[in-house]
Amino acid sequence: MYYSLAGMLFMMLGVYFALLVNFVTSVFWVWVAMDLSTIFLVPFLCCGMSLTGMYQWYKGSATYSVVQFMGSASVLYSGLLLWEPSFGGMGLMFLATGFILKLGLFPLHFWVPRAFVNFHYPGIYLTGVIQKFILILAMPFAEAEMAEHVNELMVLSAVASVLYGPIAMFNCTNIKTFLSYSSVNNTGLLVICLSVSKSVFMFYAVCYSMSMLFLVLILSFCMSDTIKQMGATLPNFYFSGFLFMSLSFAGFPPLTDFCAKFVVVASCAEYLMWFCVMAVLASSVINLLVWIWFSVMIIRAMPVEDSFEPTFEDLITNFGCILWNVAGGMVLMLFY
Repeated sequence: MYYSLAGMLFMMLGVYFALLVNFVTSVFWVWVAMDLSTIFLVPFLCCGMSLTGMYQWYKGSATYSVVQFMGSASVLYSGLLLWEPSFGGMGLMFLATGFILKLGLFPLHFWVPRAFVNFHYPGIYLTGVIQKFILILAMPFAEAEMAEHVNELMVLSAVASVLYGPIAMFNCTNIKTFLSYSSVNNTGLLVICLSVSKSVFMFYAVCYSMSMLFLVLILSFCMSDTIKQMGATLPNFYFSGFLFMSLSFAGFPPLTDFCAKFVVVASCAEYLMWFCVMAVLASSVINLLVWIWFSVMIIRAMPVEDSFEPTFEDLITNFGCILWNVAGGMVLMLFY
């Protein structure tokens, strides 16, 4: 329903130019690649309007594109300032601010819920998961030549995002807003992972992206806006998959999300990053309560009986969701 040939083409072009950001060395070409990625993703975010009549998606696309262009402009301006050594510190600040804005880290996260609430679920997955992975890898704060105060600014923004995300999720009754603050939380975790090492970042990125993929697949089937609506439209067939997924996101051992955060905490402790360790642990406790509340709300709203007949795709999705959340993290830890 969301896709057409043109929509898929624009999506692939957007991802291609986002990947290109990691292979250019000039700030100017970083700006060019990021803006081209945004330009090509906007049509994908808007596709499907004629099929569903949900024209508010244009509002989300407009918010997303304006903020992304503002972040890119900040990155470009930083390149101009860095040409003059006397403005080097200011240039680095603009560079960091541009990436913080584009990623939606605290306190420049204001656009994330406003955009996500008007996106379709594949658009949320692409902009909230895939594109952020690519942009985080392009972040300059992990490079040795960055000024120390800029590194501290990015880490502080990431830690604040890790703590703020789960707290904001408590106030959400709209599923897409709920996912937006979850994205803020996990984006902060990914930035912390990159500050430790790329191997930790890749481990957490794989765990998070696969878990979110199964969540988006189930949400796309329900096509609900509020948490209660999701419970009313979620077939009983998907109950087992949803339950294991919720327990995993809540952080119950030995499920996948627990394994991912265990690696993050252990890695931060190894590098004596105790401030990050305390932030991740505090965030995990709040996240546990949030996902228990979310699961209870969904289960209470589910119908006692339904006439849903699962297809082969439904069987694969539900079984894959259970298998990934039960064993995915432990299997990845064997190779880490």
